[in-house]
Amino acid sequence: MAQLNAKNKGNHFELYCRNIFQALGYMQTKTSRSTNRAMDDAGVDLVGTGKYLVQCKAVERSQDVHKLIGRMPKLPGAMPLVMHKRNRQGTIVSMPLDIFLRLATAYERQYACPLCSTEIE
Repeated sequence: MAQLNAKNKGNHFELYCRNIFQALGYMQTKTSRSTNRAMDDAGVDLVGTGKYLVQCKAVERSQDVHKLIGRMPKLPGAMPLVMHKRNRQGTIVSMPLDIFLRLATAYERQYACPLCSTEIE
């Protein structure tokens, strides 16, 4: 298999993240580089993701996630997040604490999350 250069690796990871959002029901999700130059320039890699502002990073060196999220547009109700992947490691998602708390609270309310009250040993 041919080794991917950094740009191709990033483009492939954006498509992977797009597919995740489409599987979640956001069927209109597209990469911003192909549809919305202004959002792409603002550090948002996916559009059509509802309230989520998504930056996709497939890099080996650590990124300043605070800076990545900080340069995203400040839109009412928007939920900025960074999806990050390294070689031979899984994908992680970083987001501001207030966004995580909103999502976790909404999940607990909707599903009366029985696992949420169980301590992990």
